[in-house]
Amino acid sequence: MRKLFVILAGFMLCLTACTEPAVPRQKVVDEGGLGKYPAIVTEDAQFKGYTIYRPADMVKAAAEKPLPLVVFGNGGCANTSVFFERFLNEIASFGYVVVAVGPYHETQAEAEADEEASEWTDYQLLTDAMDLMEKAVKNEKSVFYKSVDMSRVAVMGQSCGGLQALAVSGDPRVKTTVCLNSGVITPTEEQQQRNLNLVVDKSILSKLHAPILYLVGGKKDIAYENAVDDFSRIDQVFAVIATDDSGHMGTYGEEFGGTYGQIALRWLEWMLHEEEWAPSVFIGEECICAYPGWDAQFKNKEKLTLP
Repeated sequence: MRKLFVILAGFMLCLTACTEPAVPRQKVVDEGGLGKYPAIVTEDAQFKGYTIYRPADMVKAAAEKPLPLVVFGNGGCANTSVFFERFLNEIASFGYVVVAVGPYHETQAEAEADEEASEWTDYQLLTDAMDLMEKAVKNEKSVFYKSVDMSRVAVMGQSCGGLQALAVSGDPRVKTTVCLNSGVITPTEEQQQRNLNLVVDKSILSKLHAPILYLVGGKKDIAYENAVDDFSRIDQVFAVIATDDSGHMGTYGEEFGGTYGQIALRWLEWMLHEEEWAPSVFIGEECICAYPGWDAQFKNKEKLTLP
């Protein structure tokens, strides 16, 4: 009898442990960032297959008004955002919720050991992230309940992820696009014959309906010529292209995301938070020269509209 009791007790303990919801993993990067809402990097059961970058205290951050949403596609169209976590964390600390493609990874080493992290992802995941957030803001049990403004959405991505962002930029929920070290590839005849998955072609640019920013690492950046060509073709929306000489990998791994973090954040502060101080480096007297080594051009200012 005693043995039976021990077995049953052990079974009940196991059953309880197996039915309790898993505690989401989370971490703090760069002490939460420089913004006034210290951020965390975490996972969320409602966003399986994604990593969330958000203010730790969502109630405080969204006390005045719901926060903008940023959805992010990774370089290489990879299935992890851990290599951009300092950059994305910094954005979140200024009052944004970032949903990035790829499950949570504690470290870069963990991601490198995960075979699924290097898998090619589909651009549809960015649209899916927006759809999931629309459900979450209506869910009373969600940390995002009434705390995210789906009328202020940015799509962003680096390299192949920038092409993913372009692919979904026609979505009416999108209020701005940010292409990082990215531009639509004009395929060679060989690439066409091999039917390579280049994500999008130049026709996608005609579907843009909101302002777009390209940040590119100069002529050392393999995406430079593609980005410049994209910029030359865009005539229906306000567009900016800003360049430095950092090459294809930018400054994402630097503290707070480095200069790329500062400039991308400033764009978002203008486009989604409508901060009056933000646009001066893009179209004002301050100019992009406020960031040493950077140059910028803009076009179609007369077509500029904000949310």
